[in-house]
Amino acid sequence: MKHIIKALTLLLSIFYTIELNSIIIRHDIEEKQFIELAKNLPVIDAIVKYNETDVAGTLITDQWVLSAAHVAETIKNDHKLIVAGDSVGIHQIFIHPEWEEEDRPDLALIKLNQPLKHVKPVPLYTEMNEVGQEVIIAGIGDFGNGLTGIQGKPGTMRAATNLVDGVTEYYTRVSKYSNWIEETISDHSVENLFDFWVGEWEVSWISNDSTRIVGTNTVLKILDGKVIQENFNDPSRNFKGTSISVLNTADNAWHQAWAYNQGGYYEFVGERQGEDRIFKTKNEDERGATYRMIFTDIKPDSFTWKWQGIKEGLDDWKTVWEIDYVRIQ
Repeated sequence: MKHIIKALTLLLSIFYTIELNSIIIRHDIEEKQFIELAKNLPVIDAIVKYNETDVAGTLITDQWVLSAAHVAETIKNDHKLIVAGDSVGIHQIFIHPEWEEEDRPDLALIKLNQPLKHVKPVPLYTEMNEVGQEVIIAGIGDFGNGLTGIQGKPGTMRAATNLVDGVTEYYTRVSKYSNWIEETISDHSVENLFDFWVGEWEVSWISNDSTRIVGTNTVLKILDGKVIQENFNDPSRNFKGTSISVLNTADNAWHQAWAYNQGGYYEFVGERQGEDRIFKTKNEDERGATYRMIFTDIKPDSFTWKWQGIKEGLDDWKTVWEIDYVRIQ
């Protein structure tokens, strides 16, 4: 089994940059042997389908699909993919930024809208020694051989083995771009959603009398790195606040509890909207208002934080406090 998984993993080290409609097989091997090989693959469920006759990519983590850019650019965010027979929604599609300029690398990542704990993903092959190794090719398109041409029914899962005798940039070598893949997944994984916030920060804002106020916010990871703790200090009015934020494994969502030294307390649920991060109050207050904090314009050493509110029946959020964060360390 380890050999099979390694072979499939190795196949992920190379992506075709042209559309291939069929696999050429040996004419002296019966089709049923290719179908049987596919059925016996331990990670065959990791092949993600666009529909019953087209493949979208391969599941490489419990929530990420590795695809080709020329495939992913035809998929809409509201489309449902098929994984192990189940219909799964798309959260976001990421096409390699150099694809449109050079048609290379032909790489894309698709983040599903939920983790799939019941499907075993195929890990990326990150080495550079593909030549001479055996790979297993699996798919649901046509197949054919040199004698008969294309034959067989699209939609039937088949698999075949082959040896890699060379690697050129006519194909996209996935291992060459493993940093982009790993960084994209890390930056957009729910576990790391608020990692940018961790650090020692100088915070500043303009008060109602046009005075620039400067304070600090120390944000730490505690409890084995599972909890983010914040300690906010505004010395100009002796305002202090603290919060704990945690990814709740029960609903796979971020939750925050915030309290401050004037007796206030809020509970929030976190989410991502585009490149922004948001904590939004779980319930309306006694005045029918909902509040949220937005982390926007996020850079390695700075970002902008906004405290906004909206009342029931209104359409627009009102910003009541805006803070500039600059990293101290």
